[in-house]
Amino acid sequence: MAGNYNGVQAIIKTKYPSAIYIHCSSHILNLSLNAASKLPDIRNIFSIISEICTFFRRSPKRSGVLSKMFTEGNKPSKRLPNFCETRWVERHDSVQIFNESLEEIIQSLEELGEKGCSDALSFHHRIVKFDFLLGVAVTSRLLELTLHLSQYLQTVNLDIVQAYDHIHLVVGKLKTIRENADEEFHKIYLETRIIAEKFGVEVSVPRRVGTQKYRSNVACSDSESYYRITLFAPYLDELIANMTSRFLENESVVKTLSNIVPSRVVSCSYNDFQDMMNFYEKDLRNCKREVLSELELWITMWKRKTSRTSNPLEAIVDCDENLQKGVFQHYVE
Repeated sequence: MAGNYNGVQAIIKTKYPSAIYIHCSSHILNLSLNAASKLPDIRNIFSIISEICTFFRRSPKRSGVLSKMFTEGNKPSKRLPNFCETRWVERHDSVQIFNESLEEIIQSLEELGEKGCSDALSFHHRIVKFDFLLGVAVTSRLLELTLHLSQYLQTVNLDIVQAYDHIHLVVGKLKTIRENADEEFHKIYLETRIIAEKFGVEVSVPRRVGTQKYRSNVACSDSESYYRITLFAPYLDELIANMTSRFLENESVVKTLSNIVPSRVVSCSYNDFQDMMNFYEKDLRNCKREVLSELELWITMWKRKTSRTSNPLEAIVDCDENLQKGVFQHYVE
């Protein structure tokens, strides 16, 4: 579909060079989150979560032990969902439920280990570490911001301008967290320390060596600074960078095109269409004035109407191909 040489977009662009390829917004979000999660520390955390979810899901006996822990803690029983590698809506749920069920999972692994389950002992050893507990808290905090966006981008009849607005809202919030990283991370750090103390987990940082390829090797005076610099800030930066670069390409042109929709065009001026005019300058063939005059008539027509659709497919019915050829050709068609 998206191939630059043999994909559908490449075939269309050979005939219509100015055509804009707009990828599925939900898929773009999946790609953005997946790229950000390739950081070694984040990738390892997701790998462990996936393995533990599978460990409990494959055995009714193990699931029963986990359910018992919820009952003893007077909490509603939860079944760990499948950790999907591609659908981030499901992965969001896995991370959130895992984080909320962390104490019960640790207790279940301890009980299973005492009964001779070597896999449970191995998993227990891997998660009862401060860097893992903190990593789960960090990913849970940041991914909860993208969960609603992921769900919204899969709604029927999604308006691309509203999608851009929601994307800007989430990216803006991530940038705010980044600007206040010290304060934001301090809250997560304190909450994680409480859990760590409950299970006797020592708060420490990896030993620093002269050369290190496979993990962060930053000199810091305290553990909070170390994890903020090596875990929290890099993951935030990757999320912001990937969402910005993947989503916002051709945004100004697409938004300008959407301004011709009747529900928006009545509040627009000619300046609101300049990006579109410049982008399609070669296609206009020196008839910018004609297109602007058509836009003037288009705006006037919809100002006289009380009912204005926000659906471009409905707007085509009221667009006369002969009287408004530019509007029809460069937008509706």
